[in-house]
Amino acid sequence: MVKVQLGGNISIEGFEGMEPAKVIVAKKMIGLFAKKTGVAMGSLDAFDVKLSGDSITIHAKAGARVLEEKAEDKNVFVALSNALSAIIEKAK
Repeated sequence: MVKVQLGGNISIEGFEGMEPAKVIVAKKMIGLFAKKTGVAMGSLDAFDVKLSGDSITIHAKAGARVLEEKAEDKNVFVALSNALSAIIEKAK
């Protein structure tokens, strides 16, 4: 799997097998939710998203606070949305 940095503290891994247009949509979703997570946590040191098959794993870190969320669905966008929404709720 290839790890790609999207911005200073945002990285994705496992998306290289997707169609380029779908990767662009996923990147936009991840960037938006990373920003919201950073606001909810006060800061954001790292935001890592890993795609493995039908499973999405997200790690968010702000100082000593570390959050993790996993979601699984045959539709990668449903899994991504579920995991991203759950990480926002945990960050509040």
